[in-house]
Amino acid sequence: MVVPFTWQASLELNAQLYTALGQCNLDKAAIRKIESSRASQ
Repeated sequence: MVVPFTWQASLELNAQLYTALGQCNLDKAAIRKIESSRASQ
């Protein structure tokens, strides 16, 4: 992390966190789809 923690650094970190969160949500959706298809077999 950059010291001092500036407004710009905060915005950049938030953008990275939102990207990571979005990827996690996609991963969880894929896992749910796989588990659902396994349960229906």
